[in-house]
Amino acid sequence: MGTRCDLLPGVWLWLALVCVSAASACGEDSGSPPRDVAASTSDTAEPADLSSLDAAHVQGDADAAGAPPSDTWTTAWDESVPLPGVGTSVGTTLCLSTFPPTGTSPQALARRAHFYQRLKELGVRVIRHGFHWHHVEKKPGVYTWAANDQRVADAKAHGVELVAMVGYGNTWASKLGQAKDDPYFPPDDPADFAGWASALVKRYGAQIRRWEIWNEPNAGYRFWKGGGEDLNGDPKAYGALYIAAAKAIHAVDPGATVAFGSLFYLPQLIQGAEAFTTAAYASNPGFHAQVDALSYHPYSLYPPVNPPEKANQVAGGIENAVPVDETARRLRKLLASKGGARPLWITELGWPTEAAVTPERTADYLVRAYALALSEGVELLCWYTFMDHAPGTAKVIWEGVFGLHEWDGDLLDGTVPAPKPAAVAHAVLAHTLGPLRFSQRHTPAASDAPSHRLTFVADAGTDPGGQSAPVVHVVWDWQAEAPQERSFPARELRIYTAHDALGQPVAVSVASDRRVHLTVGQRPVYVLER
Repeated sequence: MGTRCDLLPGVWLWLALVCVSAASACGEDSGSPPRDVAASTSDTAEPADLSSLDAAHVQGDADAAGAPPSDTWTTAWDESVPLPGVGTSVGTTLCLSTFPPTGTSPQALARRAHFYQRLKELGVRVIRHGFHWHHVEKKPGVYTWAANDQRVADAKAHGVELVAMVGYGNTWASKLGQAKDDPYFPPDDPADFAGWASALVKRYGAQIRRWEIWNEPNAGYRFWKGGGEDLNGDPKAYGALYIAAAKAIHAVDPGATVAFGSLFYLPQLIQGAEAFTTAAYASNPGFHAQVDALSYHPYSLYPPVNPPEKANQVAGGIENAVPVDETARRLRKLLASKGGARPLWITELGWPTEAAVTPERTADYLVRAYALALSEGVELLCWYTFMDHAPGTAKVIWEGVFGLHEWDGDLLDGTVPAPKPAAVAHAVLAHTLGPLRFSQRHTPAASDAPSHRLTFVADAGTDPGGQSAPVVHVVWDWQAEAPQERSFPARELRIYTAHDALGQPVAVSVASDRRVHLTVGQRPVYVLER
């Protein structure tokens, strides 16, 4: 379905209010990517006027007083003419992994109205939502659809696409699940789960075209319980269940996209995404023909505390950090070896805002992780999640503070959930990059360079303002202790402006060396070129 990635006209007022209320946050600081993905046909919106963000803009032929000395980015950043964009527009990839609110009480109605209003401000037009079998079909053949009917209807009314996570088990379908009264045991017969998937598509297939089978099935300690001591899930059994569900979905809607995986990438305590995928393929002949996409969660350490660029090994060569873009390269290469390319979805990604990762740093990580994933052609990026949990309700403390907003239990008291810096960063990213597509990366993929410059472009001739098509460079240095002077080639007759991940203006100039100069640190900066 077509999506729009524009923000409401009042979003910059909202961002300004956020910065006033959280002034300390807003002022603080392989090879080539895939180029064979079909261009998006979704309509996109004209980016709003960014003049309020400009600290300085200089004509491309301006002559500033002398240029600073050359730096380590000079060689890596010498490309000046952007390549054509690839893949889908950034706005169509942005997604939130969450449960949309339901209910008809005054409190529930206020929560739903706020939720969809804020989605527009965040630039989110896709929601990854879980449809839980044990909540709907409590007895075989007896369905309770009311809550999900409301979520699907609300999403349609607000122009939001739902990506459905189809899970989990059902106590009546599993002897172990029934004995332990636990719905996270898989069904004894995959045909029972296929029946559930078929019922979902028959009811919602007109609105939902993308389906994801289970959540983190390689996390056997939590989501795919087997009754033993194995923490890894069961790739053979999951593969059989996936095939049954995919066939059932395609029987109802041949054009649906069914994603294998939703895999926890973590390669330490459990079988990681690569090993689990390899085992599922090996034990289920003809598996690749049923796989329309692969979804995963690029946590290489949990709870996630590492920067998205970090790579690290501990004793014995065991990895405890894999960069976000590297996870995509590895999985794409793995799929290619099994039978051909498939789209990659990241259906959960986030950092908990607690002592190890501050709310301000989480905002930086969001932009950097998204830019890196987009550079590898990831088709869907779902941040986890909309709001923190109510205090004391999470299984462990960090799992309750992944939200873009702080917990607010009462939306009728005249206040709304306080947005964290990551919410601001998400809105700024959607506003700045939404209509654009990834063009090129100016540092080698798989390199350990601390500095990054990624370029995003509009399709030629699509600039609604009648000006030269916009180009945006996203730049940062993830290891910089303090912002450093950086530069890259300027183009003739172009105007350059800049703002950071939270929308704060950044000074930029074109010096006599014909290079764009600015200071860059761990917080990403958007350099706009027109």
